[in-house]
Amino acid sequence: MSAKDKFIHFTTTWICNFRCEYCSVGHNDPKKLARKIPYYHAPDEVVNGVIAQMQTGEYSEILLSGGEPTIHPRILDIAEAAGKAGMIVQITTNFSQSNDLFRKIENLCELNLGVSLHLSQIDIEAYIKKMVDFHKGKQKRTKFYSTVVITNHEFDTCVKIKERLSKHGITLHLRAMMEGGKIYGKYHQRILDYAKKNHINLNPSGMFAMPTMGKRCTAGKNSIKITNAGDVYRCVCRSMPGGKLGSLKSFKKNDEPEPCTVSTCNCSIYNMRGAILD
Repeated sequence: MSAKDKFIHFTTTWICNFRCEYCSVGHNDPKKLARKIPYYHAPDEVVNGVIAQMQTGEYSEILLSGGEPTIHPRILDIAEAAGKAGMIVQITTNFSQSNDLFRKIENLCELNLGVSLHLSQIDIEAYIKKMVDFHKGKQKRTKFYSTVVITNHEFDTCVKIKERLSKHGITLHLRAMMEGGKIYGKYHQRILDYAKKNHINLNPSGMFAMPTMGKRCTAGKNSIKITNAGDVYRCVCRSMPGGKLGSLKSFKKNDEPEPCTVSTCNCSIYNMRGAILD
């Protein structure tokens, strides 16, 4: 398999400057905050280790997540290393940093920029203007899109923003909240009716909450997950039995696709890239 089919997923930090009510990290949830997650930026030794992996030529893409990945002080170093290695940089961001920063990043590498809109945390008008400004001046190679997680009380606003951004050529994907492995069961019927009428799949291609137990997956062979602490896992599911591969100091990737050991995959990263084989 060539490098173009392989990627690194790196959590640059667990720190975030937003406090979203539905956050999977759980900055507003004391029970989730009590988990043993290191809430800090990846230190230099970890960043340097990630850059060393990028320089091996084994990978074509690096996915940066968090927390809010762009607040890491070495975000430009990572982008520069990716550019030199010929890798695409995929960033999922709350877009709180300046457009100047994103311009610098896209000047250093090929950038796929996904903006997650968190309506309770932002000035909507300012964000729309900022997104349109970036879109107008972005490089041709830069991919730019946005997503929003629908809540009942913000649904009308989501639809209006989607229509406004569409006029400027910016796609806003409407995504469902997930509950117990299924689309949020307390959605107002009008949300489900709107999605059906407009052919919007709130759970595209079954990517979220996908049954995976026993299915062969290339995660850990064609891709690795690196935490801000420098641990290396097969994928984002750190609690998966047999999922830890080691650390940046010493790890071994799987030789072949291995069966998934969790019942449900709630992350679209691997499903979108064809990692699930069965």
